[in-house]
Amino acid sequence: MSAHSSEGKSYPPTENIKKALKALGFERPWASIGTGEKQIIENGEIWLRNNDYFAVLGVSDTDENGMHMSLMNNLTTCAKLGMAITGESSSIVFKKFGSLTKNALTEPEQKIRSGDAPFYFHVLVTELIANKTLMQCGVSAGQTN
Repeated sequence: MSAHSSEGKSYPPTENIKKALKALGFERPWASIGTGEKQIIENGEIWLRNNDYFAVLGVSDTDENGMHMSLMNNLTTCAKLGMAITGESSSIVFKKFGSLTKNALTEPEQKIRSGDAPFYFHVLVTELIANKTLMQCGVSAGQTN
């Protein structure tokens, strides 16, 4: 089954998101964690919990070229997560996360509302956790007002 259309007003069931992620290459087992589930991936984790779906990814910051490649790989992961949740095309989702990532490198957490759907794309890049550069990206519930 395909992921959720952005014209809809709710998230797809978690099982549908997991099926879409599996079809996009995330085939490792899911672990139950408190109010949600997570999957360990090559350079981080994907979390699914209470209408907040995100990835926490490491960023290689040893040199500029390595950081560029790391951010591009992370953007691919973010785009796949966004596609699994919203059903939007890879080019649309990649463009949203790309714009957010560019802004997040110079400003705090960035969010973009996805059309009429009740969720936001978000990106946060930080160096403050365990002296590592991390990137968090995902889709979360938006305000309904």
